[in-house]
Amino acid sequence: MGTTREQTGRGARPRPRRRSRLTWTAPALAAVTALAVATPVTGPVPPAGSSAGAATRVSGSLDLSLERYYGGQALGFVGDLGVAGTTRIWLEHHMGRVGDRWTRIGGSEGTTQADGTFDLTFPARAMKGISVRVASQQAVTTPVLLHADEQAAWVSVTTDEELDTTGYVRHVSYPARAGQPMTVRVDTSPRGEPVLRGRRVTLQRRAANGDWRTTWTSVATARVRPGGRAFFHLDAPDDRAQVTYRARLEDWTRAGSEIGWFPSYPVEIDLLPADSARATVLRAASVERSRTAATVGGAARATTVGPTASATNRWGRSLFDFNYEYGESLTHPPIGGSRRQGSWVEYSTGAGRVAGHNGGLMLTSKFTDWPRRSNAGPGDHGTTAATLLGNARTYGRWELRLRPWNADDAEPGRDYRVRAELVPADSAERACGARSIVIADLTPNEPEVRFGAYTPDGDRSWTGAADGMPVERVARAYAVEVTRRHLSWLVDGRVVGTVRAREAVPGVPLTLRLSLVGAGDAEMQHTYAHVDWVRGFTLRHGSRVRDGARLERGTNPYAC
Repeated sequence: MGTTREQTGRGARPRPRRRSRLTWTAPALAAVTALAVATPVTGPVPPAGSSAGAATRVSGSLDLSLERYYGGQALGFVGDLGVAGTTRIWLEHHMGRVGDRWTRIGGSEGTTQADGTFDLTFPARAMKGISVRVASQQAVTTPVLLHADEQAAWVSVTTDEELDTTGYVRHVSYPARAGQPMTVRVDTSPRGEPVLRGRRVTLQRRAANGDWRTTWTSVATARVRPGGRAFFHLDAPDDRAQVTYRARLEDWTRAGSEIGWFPSYPVEIDLLPADSARATVLRAASVERSRTAATVGGAARATTVGPTASATNRWGRSLFDFNYEYGESLTHPPIGGSRRQGSWVEYSTGAGRVAGHNGGLMLTSKFTDWPRRSNAGPGDHGTTAATLLGNARTYGRWELRLRPWNADDAEPGRDYRVRAELVPADSAERACGARSIVIADLTPNEPEVRFGAYTPDGDRSWTGAADGMPVERVARAYAVEVTRRHLSWLVDGRVVGTVRAREAVPGVPLTLRLSLVGAGDAEMQHTYAHVDWVRGFTLRHGSRVRDGARLERGTNPYAC
């Protein structure tokens, strides 16, 4: 038994605070037609173990209220603790990796009924393969394995006139007649994902790219219909040769859910003049070659991960901790740390996108619908980036876990550079990109980590590299320590480089930028970069790192 894939979200209630305890209203429970059998734990079952204050005796059972759900969606944890009497309970999670322990989930507390049964509601975790159980001081339940669906927004364009689409790529590029009617369809359930009927969808047009920020202008809004689709009927612009649209699924907060907004990939529309049967400006159509379909997998979380610099050097509690465990959007503040402020602003000059995926952020160079093969063909071009706003610091420590990779089957095209860097928060201080600290500069198919510092003062640079270090599909922790007198870079907790020149230290408030760096309209490899988390720390705790290898001095290649 289970619920239908369409979920109306009736019984809406005010949005709760993150990780507060949620309860189902009666109308919301009515929307759930039956309790779904929880996904069984496959593979090695996490050991019983215990978190602080929890028992180790497994005596209870646990089911989930939905068979399919999104990260952040209100999910019922229903079962029997196996212990009579009203008992205080809470949720715990286990990552399933060697050395992990059961960890209590803050804000998930509740109580059982007198007979030991419970009905606890909490936002679903966005990460796949996370085991969850209900615990108390007397007993714990058997665990269930969470496997949230990824949000989807596939955009396609049709016209009344049948146009030649040779060279175009589905969900990436389309032709349309300038000034004539066209229909933009947004499919939020292309692979059977849960349908959030009535969810608002905004059609947006790319207006400008400047200062590492893409401006999207809202064109129209629609609602998700039964079946999961939204439609926009409009006339194609007649004042330009090409236009780029995207769809944005807006926040969904009905019935206690906290699902953040989610963007589609950009879709380029080539606008044909009245007397033309074929587009002449579409970049993709000019590439005369057959392409090998890419076979790529989702961003499964690593089963083993290396140490972090923050843990190795005891940097203490983070100032901010961005991860996307509950389906947060780019503009959601960090869910952890002592300074929970700031959000990310996106940038895309081509077909790429930044969006939440499997509990983290994913930068992707172009639409993909793995495991199908219709993502083959030209279209990977431009630069895609996300820049953190509202939490800059002049000195401190920054760390992130990053895993890049290319499509499994080689495609013609150049390599993207996957880059994490610190840039001045004030764009006037960036000097055309000449002032920055590169935390990690990666090419997925090369076993090398590049890093360095750049200043426009005298057009100087300090660069280094850790050779023989595979990065493709490897989730490594990259960090940098910035003080008044030195810079140090660390990978998986190990220092790999240090600069002791004061002139290398920017001395201005810095913020993080994550990017897939392309080469204009040049065709690139189909590339992914998954960021598990991003954290910032002060210099107040732990030991400062000064014993890394010296970097090579050189000329700044980014000078204006």
